[in-house]
Amino acid sequence: MRPSCLAVVLFLALLSCGNAPAGETTTSLRLAVTTSTRDSGLLELLLPDFEKKSGLRIDVLAVGTGAALALGKSKDVDLIIVHDRDAEKEFMTKGYGSRRAPLFTNQFVIIGPLNDPAGIHGMTPTEALLVLNRKGSKYVSRGDDSGTHRREKQLLRAAGLAGVWPNCTESGRGMGATLTMAHQMQAYALSDRATFLHFKPKIELKVLVENAPSLVNTYSAIVVKRDSQHDTQQEAANDLCDYLISPRVQERIRLFECLGERPFVPLALHGAKDN
Repeated sequence: MRPSCLAVVLFLALLSCGNAPAGETTTSLRLAVTTSTRDSGLLELLLPDFEKKSGLRIDVLAVGTGAALALGKSKDVDLIIVHDRDAEKEFMTKGYGSRRAPLFTNQFVIIGPLNDPAGIHGMTPTEALLVLNRKGSKYVSRGDDSGTHRREKQLLRAAGLAGVWPNCTESGRGMGATLTMAHQMQAYALSDRATFLHFKPKIELKVLVENAPSLVNTYSAIVVKRDSQHDTQQEAANDLCDYLISPRVQERIRLFECLGERPFVPLALHGAKDN
């Protein structure tokens, strides 16, 4: 069993022990987020203030986007933060979510060894992937159906590649663990910029491909739909969603820094629509 799958099993076991009977006051909120959201350090800045003011404990499970959406479909969490717009739209269309709110964007980047043996620095994502494929360069893929993994597959299809090349290793783990593995192997990988910056002091890798339209990385919050519109868990999830898109919190997201850079662009501050 992959580590990410084991984490989901353990989390669900804890939930089954800790759920309050129907009708009792909500004391906790179950939040599934992408590992890139957690590994960037952003949640540590945002969640404690909400917990203090609401009196709720937020139980966070960091998994890939695919696993987070699955937890939402089974109603094992109350709110999800994911980054796969097509999958999010399908989730809403099929009635699993009651509300979807764009939160922020950052950028995907292709990172690799400091000496860049494949020579992809400054290329477009398509050019870079074609070169890495042709040269059989060492590459680490998350391989976990996360939003990052799904974007990787989109980029590969755009480059006319059926999949990753033989000299590719699937980590089956989150973004931070994948970056650590890429560092150990001195391999290339796709990462979100915020998590890369958070881990940069610990790894000898650098950004080689960036700032392309195909690398824009948008995150949204989705409130899981309950049977009753007045379900206390759904109301609490809406409160957290309101908090995350409030001007004060969106400004904190904008000002969040990693190594002197501000990797997040808040969307609610700019009037982004739920589209």
